[in-house]
Amino acid sequence: MPTLLTKRSSTAAAVPVAGNLQVGELAVNTADARLFTKHTDNSIKEIGVFRGGTLTGALNEAPIVTVASASTTNIVAAAANTISISGTTGISSLGTAPTGTTRELIFQGALILTHNATSLILPGSANIVTAGGDVAGFVSLGSGNWRCTSYLRADGSSIAGATAWVNFNGNGTVAIRAAFNVASVTRNGLGDYTVTFATAMGNTNYVVATAFGELEGNIHAYGRIPTGKGTTSFRFRNIQVGGTYADISQVDLIFFGGK
Repeated sequence: MPTLLTKRSSTAAAVPVAGNLQVGELAVNTADARLFTKHTDNSIKEIGVFRGGTLTGALNEAPIVTVASASTTNIVAAAANTISISGTTGISSLGTAPTGTTRELIFQGALILTHNATSLILPGSANIVTAGGDVAGFVSLGSGNWRCTSYLRADGSSIAGATAWVNFNGNGTVAIRAAFNVASVTRNGLGDYTVTFATAMGNTNYVVATAFGELEGNIHAYGRIPTGKGTTSFRFRNIQVGGTYADISQVDLIFFGGK
């Protein structure tokens, strides 16, 4: 079988000039996998490159691919532009991709995206605790560095809001009315509660705003922390005026920071 050879270069980024080719002659850059030819106006044209324009039909992307979370979650290895992230392992890197590469991530559950001013730039320059159904857009800056260009929480809340919050009835058997990033509330004793986070805080420097009251009475109380704050839980007691402990039917706590 005859062998067809074109003019060629193995030097990255090398491009032929008009004097290198005849009209219609081909030249290939084997390092960059680029193909060139010479036009009748003496200009060099690159073959098979889309340089923008208007599509006349829909552009359908590959189906969504699931990738398990890891400290370095290589989203570029997945053969899709939209990736479903499973697991709860925190993410601090998304792998290496050429500059301008974009990916959309859909989180199946709670994990921590760790902000880094160079390699994983997040809105607000702070860690993000994800939740199931959250969607984030990322663009590669090259050399393993990524910037989050958008983040949409499934519940519509702002990512700059509370790290966790809970509204519960603490009178007798605890009943959570509503919560975010709170797995459970345990009654340890009279007026003594432990709030366990669904996803642990990054540190114990968080701030807690509290409100207490009785839905059916007029007991005034405040909370304090008898054993300190933890990254996985927060324990406190309700103390009535006079210094005695009491269960309270309306307890609201909001946590900020800890990222």
